[in-house]
Amino acid sequence: MRFNILVAVAAIVSFLVLSPTSLLASESTNYNVVFCKIDDTGNSYQAKISVEIPIDMLKKDDTVLLVNLPSDISISQLACDVPKSVDNAPNQVDSVAVEKVSKEEYRIHVKPSGNTGGKGLFYLEIENIRVASNYTGDVDVDFESDESDVFPGESVTLTTISDGKVDLKIDSIAYFGEQGGQLDTLRIKESEAGAFRQGSESLKMKIPEGFTWITTSMDLHEIWGDLELGDVTVTDNGRTLVFHVLQQSRKPAYLQVKGLRIEPDESLLKLNACDINASLEGSSTLEEETIALAKYSRIAQSVSASSAQLPIVVSGREDVKIGTFTIAESIPESFLSGRAIVLTLPEKAHWTQYPVLDSISRTNGLELSPWQWADDDERSIKAVVKESSSSEPASLLWKDGEVRLDTGISPGDLKLSIGGSAISVRQEVAVARIQPPVTAQVGTVPSVQIGASDQVAADIQLVESTLESVMKEDGKDEIRLYLPSGVEFMAIPAVAVTEGNLPIDTSSVMTGYDQEMGCSFLSFRVKGESLQPSKIQISNIRLRISRSVPEGEIKVRVKGSALDETADFDSDTVAEVAIAKAVLANQAAGNSGSPQSAPVQAVFTVGANHFSCNGTDVSMDSAPYIEDERLFIPVRDMARALGLRDQDLVWDAATGQITFFSAQGMIQFKVGSVEWYRNGIRAGVMDAAPRIVPPGRVTLPVRAIAEIFGATVDWNAVASQATVRRVG
Repeated sequence: MRFNILVAVAAIVSFLVLSPTSLLASESTNYNVVFCKIDDTGNSYQAKISVEIPIDMLKKDDTVLLVNLPSDISISQLACDVPKSVDNAPNQVDSVAVEKVSKEEYRIHVKPSGNTGGKGLFYLEIENIRVASNYTGDVDVDFESDESDVFPGESVTLTTISDGKVDLKIDSIAYFGEQGGQLDTLRIKESEAGAFRQGSESLKMKIPEGFTWITTSMDLHEIWGDLELGDVTVTDNGRTLVFHVLQQSRKPAYLQVKGLRIEPDESLLKLNACDINASLEGSSTLEEETIALAKYSRIAQSVSASSAQLPIVVSGREDVKIGTFTIAESIPESFLSGRAIVLTLPEKAHWTQYPVLDSISRTNGLELSPWQWADDDERSIKAVVKESSSSEPASLLWKDGEVRLDTGISPGDLKLSIGGSAISVRQEVAVARIQPPVTAQVGTVPSVQIGASDQVAADIQLVESTLESVMKEDGKDEIRLYLPSGVEFMAIPAVAVTEGNLPIDTSSVMTGYDQEMGCSFLSFRVKGESLQPSKIQISNIRLRISRSVPEGEIKVRVKGSALDETADFDSDTVAEVAIAKAVLANQAAGNSGSPQSAPVQAVFTVGANHFSCNGTDVSMDSAPYIEDERLFIPVRDMARALGLRDQDLVWDAATGQITFFSAQGMIQFKVGSVEWYRNGIRAGVMDAAPRIVPPGRVTLPVRAIAEIFGATVDWNAVASQATVRRVG
């Protein structure tokens, strides 16, 4: 028995000494994926697999390892690399040869080096792995050999092609202006492992032109998953943010990105506002093509009319209701506490009721004081910010504001100016469209003769802008048409309603003279208001035109208490229209000639009581004289020398004014003044002023007057004579 035990022990010891590999028989060859990465094009992969053989296991001169690839992939090459040593010991693999059997099958011929005491190691390098576009799942490489003790059958996974998607969300939209701003937290989630594709352009986020990504404070954190990320870079002149995936995840990943900023550049100086949306691209399959990130506004607040159609309002009215309007923040907290919002109406418009905040407004914590006057003429009101808005912009809808519109306010949009220390940029918004109560229209405008009576003017049509724009209330029922000074009605014109149903009191039609305004007028009254816009025809207008009326249009001004509840007749003109053109007598008669059409030559002699006019001797009631080296002659004789008639000359003893009606227009002088006027407008200065000499004769400086009328003067010092020549 003792002998048998000793024999057994000796046998075991002998086995251990003589057969060391027998203890390692349980070890097997390892197949490991060193890397599998997508190339820069994003279209193919590169992979490297290590094949590690246990110590002294490789015996045959040619051991074959069969490599099978999936049918859904293609490669350009399968190569091998054999290192000289393994773990500081000689490599038991001498060389490896690759034999391509088919598209999917390769034979690897492994030749031993004959070295003992070390492992065997070689690498399979697979180039340009392309996967079918519809393929999903694991990309596996299968190994098998008839020498299963050396190369056991096994599969390794190069990569996983996921049919999942990458979804991007942002916690909230950011708001910022010219300084740029930080985005809220960006969250990136895979629906399945591998959805975030490996590669240098796994995900690209491209923002609009004019904006730049700033990543200096970016914090990228993986909440879960085993995704291996490379650097996040910025390309395309700062517009594109690029995520690099070094190794795809084996379980769905969830990334959180904080601290990203976006800043605008100078190209956006003329852009008031825009949305900042990023377009999403890259090798990964994405849930959405775009993501909204922020809102940019160069102006911190904006104003707008809240209704598509502005209310039509009539000037000359009290308590006119204006349209609704919105004051909205583009950026939260832009209304700073303690600062004021000021609403200012244009001239001739005044607040009568403050606007109130509509209940649908989004105040988001913004609180204002009640409105109060900001000026003395009731055009401006202000409210002070008591509390700024919170993280979301405020939008304030204002309604029920009422105003008084003076008659003289310009037709068109009523624009409300919104400013004050709380508003970054003063802005305007139209809150109503103003129309006058009536407009005045005429047909052909006839010429009428200055200094004549019974001159026929054009008929006038007064057109209501809207129903009830001509009023009758509290004694306000009169319409007046004022003529210019110097023009009078010869008879009472006819007044009738030709369209609509405005009731006219025909018995009230009359003409009169307004002493305060110094002009004639036509007046009539209304008995009620229209139910539809009406037209009033004023016809048979016959005028007396005084000689003091200048050439040009004769305009009628329309006023009256029926058109203006803010005043009676001291208000501005409601409407104005030309009803005739005042011309000189020969022009009104259609004669192309002029009182000055014939040539004239007049010779005056100092001290003589007569002068020669075109060879005819003419008596004078006052002789020419020289004073201050200037020759003066009586005004009436000067007019004859210029080819004018007695009726072309007007003398106003009360004002000392001399008026000539000539082809050069209405020319006026004044005794004692060197200034002269043409058609009521100051035209120049003479070198001597008109004078009065005994016994009350008005005299004029010859040369200065002659040159104004286009005549010439020759002086004969020997004979003390002046010759005035005017060419017809």
